[in-house]
Amino acid sequence: MLVTGLGRLTKDPNLQRSESGVPYVQIDLACKDKSKDKDGNYTTSFIVCKAFKGTAELLVKLVKKGNLIYITGDLKQRTYTNKDNNKTSIVEVIINEFTLCESKKGSKEEVTEETPAPTTNESLIVDGDLPF
Repeated sequence: MLVTGLGRLTKDPNLQRSESGVPYVQIDLACKDKSKDKDGNYTTSFIVCKAFKGTAELLVKLVKKGNLIYITGDLKQRTYTNKDNNKTSIVEVIINEFTLCESKKGSKEEVTEETPAPTTNESLIVDGDLPF
């Protein structure tokens, strides 16, 4: 199932390698929900996302904790055995493409118009260029 999402990274991405040597990164996106809590504040969902190969390497180069990114990817469910030897199921988004929408205000590494553009099909949008 193809999904899209808009959210902020909860931590800096960390490039890892699978047992077969494939680079990957796992990130959590904090996404504002449409629903509100009892105090009238919007709730937040935390979405587990993974990216592989070149997409993973670009995420590590271009995004940091707090950055707002737009992703497209495939929703996947997988089952694994956890450290307590129990079967566990998880739903995650496998990122196909992403767009850096903005840096978190006040961060040390604010995106500017001089920031080099990504070298693949991912695009970079600077504040003020958002289509919505």
